[in-house]
Amino acid sequence: MNKKFFKGVWLIIKYGPARVAEWQSQAIYDSLTGIYNRQFFREAGKGEIARARRLEKDGISYPLALIFVDLKKFRDVNNHEGHAAGDESLRRVAAFLRKACQRETDIVARVGGDEFAILLPQTNKAGAQVVVDKIRSAVNELFSPGGRPIKLNCGVAEAGEVSLEELISQADKEMYQDKQGLKT
Repeated sequence: MNKKFFKGVWLIIKYGPARVAEWQSQAIYDSLTGIYNRQFFREAGKGEIARARRLEKDGISYPLALIFVDLKKFRDVNNHEGHAAGDESLRRVAAFLRKACQRETDIVARVGGDEFAILLPQTNKAGAQVVVDKIRSAVNELFSPGGRPIKLNCGVAEAGEVSLEELISQADKEMYQDKQGLKT
């Protein structure tokens, strides 16, 4: 048996299964929004890229797309409605994005203050754009606690032969083009 197994058993004996389960949950979920956190997203993303490369070596297509999402003028919510309203707005966006990505394999994560990432296994860029269009058409239903409309900028990238960092960078650049109004 390996060291991780014995350490896990020791932790359960010392602190109890409920406490260990709580720590495990904290390790993968964002405490504010309840969706996956940045650390889990990065680990899952690296795993999905490795899977795509492995399958493609065997001649099996495994597209992988990433959507990067940023809240427009989020600072205005915090400044005019307070940080509690900002937190609630982030929770609403997280629930909204989770609802938009209904497959169990889709990974929705909060990766920064007001930034979210959606990893879509077995989805090409065109398929991810369908998800973005779905998000944009339904975003009119999203409001802050004070009634301010919450708008989102989105960028899409497809993995291909790039690393997770390069994939994130591509989606981030697309998101900033959306933010600047350079995308149609």
